[in-house]
Amino acid sequence: MNRLKNIVIYFIFPALLLVISFSGNYLVLIPLIILYFVVFTVFQYENILKILAGYQTKRNNPGKALRFI
Repeated sequence: MNRLKNIVIYFIFPALLLVISFSGNYLVLIPLIILYFVVFTVFQYENILKILAGYQTKRNNPGKALRFI
C-alpha cells in the first residue's frame, strides 16, 4: 500500500497535471493543483510534524516540541 501511495503521489498525479497543462484545460488544472498539494500534505503530515518538533527541540523548547509528537 505504501509503495502504491508513493507511485500515485510522486509519478502518476504530476504526470496527469503535465498532460492537462499541455492540453490547455486551465479550468481543470487549477483545482487539480490545489488537490495535489492537499493530498501531498496529508500524506506527509507525520514528516512535517517531525520537522517542527526538531526545530523546537533545537531552540530548547521541549514543551512545544512534545506538542508535535
